[in-house]
Amino acid sequence: MASNSPRLNIPALGGIYATLSPYAELLLRGGLGAILIVHALQKFLSWFGGSGMGVLIGLLQKFGYPAPVELGYFLAITELSCGVLLLIGFLTRPAAFVFAIFMLFGMHYTAMTGGHPFVWFKGGSELSIVFFLIAAYFVIHGAGPLSVDRKIGREF
Repeated sequence: MASNSPRLNIPALGGIYATLSPYAELLLRGGLGAILIVHALQKFLSWFGGSGMGVLIGLLQKFGYPAPVELGYFLAITELSCGVLLLIGFLTRPAAFVFAIFMLFGMHYTAMTGGHPFVWFKGGSELSIVFFLIAAYFVIHGAGPLSVDRKIGREF
């Protein structure tokens, strides 16, 4: 009977890949969650070189978003909570979905600021696109085997 697994060019690596496979989603999900937490702390506390809530609120005002103060705090709180949820793998699909929407706004922001449509070091969207794709993966696949979702045996 044919296997669905691809034939490895170096079969001896198969055991290593099988052993490390459960950690791949944890690494990707945890990394994304940690990045979100750091970004939220940059907004709330100006940590990690962040410019704080005042600058965020000013940008929201500049681009004409309604209720910029409330929206700024909503964005920072949502970023922090999604980051924590993704980091631990709890309510992963809803958290990833919300973050994917955030990345759509990130792409919109890039378009509004006149940055290059793609290249990140010229103000482009490629980082937002990559984060969007990672979030989409977790919306579709869930948290993976090393997560609170899997531990409790229920996923959204």
